[in-house]
Amino acid sequence: MASTNDSDSGAEAGIDLDLDLGVTVGPGMSFDEAVGWAADEAFAFVELLLDGPYARERIADRRDSMRATLADAGVGIVVHLPFAADPGSPFVPVREGVVGAAPGPPDGSLSAPAGRSGCAGPR
Repeated sequence: MASTNDSDSGAEAGIDLDLDLGVTVGPGMSFDEAVGWAADEAFAFVELLLDGPYARERIADRRDSMRATLADAGVGIVVHLPFAADPGSPFVPVREGVVGAAPGPPDGSLSAPAGRSGCAGPR
């Protein structure tokens, strides 16, 4: 078995990993600057941290401009849902509440170019 510390271990083991790497845009960070930097550094996507009170409301009036920024930069997006939400809860009411409140396509999320987007959540 190849060591995970060996930079060539994947190739030696016949493993072909095609990973898209991204960077997180946290609260207080400039979205446009972070997307520009991500594009300059060849990241495939940005992860928008939507945690904390009124997280969705903070971006509600900026969705169109955020979509344009992503499209212009050719960068995808994933959304990090609140840490306290557990979409895998064994309790049906909790799970249904989390899934129902999650921002998901098409009404509550941003969209990115096909093949360059994802959702780090239950939808």
